[in-house]
Amino acid sequence: MAIEQGIVDSAHHGAAETMKEAIKLGEVLMARKWNGKVYAHNRRLVFSDVLAALNNEIVARLKTIY
Repeated sequence: MAIEQGIVDSAHHGAAETMKEAIKLGEVLMARKWNGKVYAHNRRLVFSDVLAALNNEIVARLKTIY
């Protein structure tokens, strides 16, 4: 669900596979001279929108139940 909605780039089975893929991604980003501070700032902005949307959806679902 999160992949389809663009919240995460990938999902993996288990901690070991997740760590392996995180290291690969880190190596790719470092090769591009990636600026982690800019990326972190952008993700915080995006996640605040995602959390607000999820909250609205949860509230809407609760209203249909009660």
